[in-house]
Amino acid sequence: MNYDDRKKQVMPKRCCFVCLKSGHMTKKRHSNVRCLICERRHYALLCPGLRKGINSLPKSKVADEEAKSTEILLTNHSSEYEIYLKTIIVRQRQKGKEVCVRALMDGGSHRSYMEKRLVAELNLSPSGTEILSQGLFDGGISPAAEHGRFSVTVESLDLRYSTSVALLDQAKICSTLPRIRDKT
Repeated sequence: MNYDDRKKQVMPKRCCFVCLKSGHMTKKRHSNVRCLICERRHYALLCPGLRKGINSLPKSKVADEEAKSTEILLTNHSSEYEIYLKTIIVRQRQKGKEVCVRALMDGGSHRSYMEKRLVAELNLSPSGTEILSQGLFDGGISPAAEHGRFSVTVESLDLRYSTSVALLDQAKICSTLPRIRDKT
């Protein structure tokens, strides 16, 4: 979606171009929001230079930011502690096949995904497709890619709970996640 299309989505909803909330105008909004691309007062999503590849940051400033980032990463690095993410073992069932999988519970995600390997294992057929870009940690946006949409049944291991969920396929979701060892 180009800049004009994104702008046309915001205008009819009468939202502020700075914070994207309704109820006030951009001129009256005093916010600390800064674009990661051009450093003006708007979110990167509404940056006119987003698709043009324009980056108004001087190279020296980019180098300084990279040096600071590396410094912070190195000072926070500690090999004695592991970080655990919320995961749960669930049963995925579809078309008479079932498999137990470890699901990553990400409350901040807008969509839910399953690896393409699992799609193939369960021999699933897509109910549709979505073309989307994904926001990355560094503020960048991945290139638009097509994802298959699948409807699967997810159950608790004791079969007390079951629900149907819509999932998009993804080649790789994350790297290896450490497990907490049960000491009993």
